[in-house]
Amino acid sequence: MGNWLAGGVFVVTCVASAIAQDSLNDRDRLEYFETHVRPLLVSKCLECHSHRTEINGGLSLDSRSDWTRGGDSGAAIQPNEWKSSLVWKAIEYRDPNLQMPPNGRLTEREMEIFRHWLSTGAFDPRSSVGTSKKQVGLPVSRAQEHWAYRAVHRDIVPPSVSGDHPIDAFLGLEASRLGISTNPLVNDSVFMQRLSTDLLGMRPTQDELDRASGLAPEQLVDTVLSSPKFGEHFARHWMDIARFAESLTLRGLVFQDAWRYRQYLIDSFNADKPFDIFVREQIAGDLMESTQLDERQQQWVATTMLTLGDTNMEEQDKKQLEMDYIDEQLDVIGKAFLAQTLGCARCHDHKFDPIPTKDYYALAGILKSSVGIDHSNVSNWVRLPLPLESDAESRFVIAEKEVQSFKKELDTLKKQLAKKPGQAPSVSVAQLAGVVIDDNTATKIGGWTNSAFQPRFVGDGYVHDDHEVSVVKSITFEPKELPQGRYVVKMSYNPGANRATNTTVRIFSADGEDLIRINQRKAPKEDGLWQPLGEYSFEAGGRAAVEISNESANGHVIADAVQFLRIGEELSKTDDLDEPEIDTELVKGRIAELEKELKSKNEFLATRPRVMSLKLGEPKDLPIHIRGTVHQLGEVVPRGFLACFQIPGTGTIDPASNGRLELANWLASPHNPLTARVYVNRVWNWLMGQGIVRTVDNFGTTGEAPSNPELLDWLADAFVKNGWSTKWLVKTIVMSNAYRRTANTTREQRERDPENRTFSRSNVRRLTPEAMRDTLLSVSGELQAPPARDRSTIPDGLKEDYRFPHQSLRRTVYGPWFRNSTPELFAEFDGANPSFSMGSRGRSTVAPQALLMMNSDWVAKRADNIAARLLRESESKNREERIEQLFSLLLGRAPLSEEIRWAHDVLDQESSESYSLLVQQMIASIDFRFVE
Repeated sequence: MGNWLAGGVFVVTCVASAIAQDSLNDRDRLEYFETHVRPLLVSKCLECHSHRTEINGGLSLDSRSDWTRGGDSGAAIQPNEWKSSLVWKAIEYRDPNLQMPPNGRLTEREMEIFRHWLSTGAFDPRSSVGTSKKQVGLPVSRAQEHWAYRAVHRDIVPPSVSGDHPIDAFLGLEASRLGISTNPLVNDSVFMQRLSTDLLGMRPTQDELDRASGLAPEQLVDTVLSSPKFGEHFARHWMDIARFAESLTLRGLVFQDAWRYRQYLIDSFNADKPFDIFVREQIAGDLMESTQLDERQQQWVATTMLTLGDTNMEEQDKKQLEMDYIDEQLDVIGKAFLAQTLGCARCHDHKFDPIPTKDYYALAGILKSSVGIDHSNVSNWVRLPLPLESDAESRFVIAEKEVQSFKKELDTLKKQLAKKPGQAPSVSVAQLAGVVIDDNTATKIGGWTNSAFQPRFVGDGYVHDDHEVSVVKSITFEPKELPQGRYVVKMSYNPGANRATNTTVRIFSADGEDLIRINQRKAPKEDGLWQPLGEYSFEAGGRAAVEISNESANGHVIADAVQFLRIGEELSKTDDLDEPEIDTELVKGRIAELEKELKSKNEFLATRPRVMSLKLGEPKDLPIHIRGTVHQLGEVVPRGFLACFQIPGTGTIDPASNGRLELANWLASPHNPLTARVYVNRVWNWLMGQGIVRTVDNFGTTGEAPSNPELLDWLADAFVKNGWSTKWLVKTIVMSNAYRRTANTTREQRERDPENRTFSRSNVRRLTPEAMRDTLLSVSGELQAPPARDRSTIPDGLKEDYRFPHQSLRRTVYGPWFRNSTPELFAEFDGANPSFSMGSRGRSTVAPQALLMMNSDWVAKRADNIAARLLRESESKNREERIEQLFSLLLGRAPLSEEIRWAHDVLDQESSESYSLLVQQMIASIDFRFVE
């Protein structure tokens, strides 16, 4: 690699662009089709366009050949020009003569699914109906035929090769079988470079290189593993898998507490937390017990993993929203711990793996028994108080009680001020006849504001919509029981000049649904309080409700109470009540005092540490959702686990139990055939450049088989026996010769093992974008210390993530990590998409990457600072010595003779600008981006 710079970086860049790779392979497309596209086709299209139902317009959508053959209007899909495809034009609804589905436009989420599918080639694995056998996956009864569902082979003995590391013995046997010779080992300097980039996530500093000099390999590995950088780097690996982000794509809403989960990961990897405990805590930490406060806090924070999904909180069908939320949780659990695509079984039995729909809903029922969403018009994630020491907990509890007391007194005083002379400001529900539903017991959707400012009203006050026209809000008054009969229905409100003249009111009765508009600028007809809505019949067990909404309202909408008065029943009096005179000035003074105290207490309560987590819900089993829809339910499935393998001691779930702790124990069982295998394969992939199973997120039947199954099982078994220790696993791998081999490829290796499945040579490592950024900050001397462990890196008060300026000089892992605003290097160099669980990133090498390094203002600033540092620290050195120092700082090695000549050509003068140009060209080179 050392001679890659020779001849200039621009030639190298052009050559590199020729080996660009497509990061979206057929396995990704297959998973996307099965998880997202097929369910949408089934629910929206195939009822009218399938050989099994009917073929409207001559168009079947049963297979790719059907799409391209098309119907009466021609081909439905043009993959190379997807925006011109008839199917896209139809679902866009722009042509009044071509609109599908005919009964209503797809949602934005559904449109995005089609957009992504079409723009990536419209991958469709289905065969035409009637022309080939039905595609059937592996049934549960035959699950043991697939290697991943069989138990890990215990006590495997490595091949008997004298003096060989066990890993080398396994790999050497396979290389010998293929007649392949293995590469020699790299020198100590390259070994240190590898350890630093693979274990610490950045090139080593000069001090680290100096300290490493003369250490034996095992001492060197132990030193590297003890660095706090290890936890930071391995945390970043797991953040990819956990789809870590600190915001939602929706409106750029910011997660205030997600940073605690990142710190949990860093601490866990640095402390070498046993992986089985690590698994349990992320699934059910809030249900685990501990007498240690720090451990209890970590357990609660760990469950943030389940809440980080990029959920569409604007979804108005709240049942659908909850199932989408659970589906996303199952997706990340399945991929992260089992390397299984569980989401493919939401709408139908898995097409390829032994995962029936029943198993999907058995797992979904476990997650449904917890609550992760607080519903509103735009729903919100759950934030819970973090456990604290007893003294701190007491201070917050006292403050919360004081706030409630202050609010109650304020409400009373404001009502006194609002009262007109001689008029009672409020009417008690107890004074009224019939069935009265007050606003405080009605069902609200959207952010309604409580008020008692304007008399008169029923109960303690009323609510209004703030005239927030961009958000549709509704409030439904619905008695729990209403005897059968005919009723006068009335609503109460207080009028005003800013009220809506067209408030929407819907009455649901045995007569059907009735819609009327109320002018709330006019006083109610009865007693200035009650507005009759009409007479209606209600039946036992039938719908009895009044819904008030601000739909299309032209002013403030007021909602107070609704009265159902049976015909013939007398209305209780609501005449004005005599009230004693009040001292207005005294009341105003007390209100000012209370508001000041309330502000102070609320500011104190805002400092209460909180965590993204789950609330315990009602334990319940779920019915199968036919075709994945929440509105078409089938057989109820008892909560449980996957049936394709059995684990001793993990039977049924107690009906009264939440179920998540049982799920955590099932996942982390040493007898689970997937969990240890999947994790050791992930770590192998992180260190060796590709997994023993290269499809690290898919151990199912569509994934690849392990290149060396005996080695995989030996590692999994030994990993569990060594306390599920990540550091033991890492050390075991990097101490093997397989890890230390050179990367050059012989003709024999290219012909007999082109994909390097025997690991007879090393895979060249490209620095991650985080490693590039962190290395540049380190070399320039700008890298700042990590933030305090109890502090977020998100600026105070930030509400949305759009156009966020990433100006931090800390390690990249500390973010912030926003879904609508990713760092420049991260976006260009195949950073993980934080909306999806990703165990392996793409590895493209394209011209724009080098161009970014040459034209980025951020990189240019780092180059200037590196050049300034070089000149500052090398005043007594000549040009050639400075060139050697620069190569050592940036590339970790000495320059070759041709590289020295090239550097002299760039340095036309001894100036900071000239050295900056040299630095930036070195940064743009492949030698900086790759480690041998």
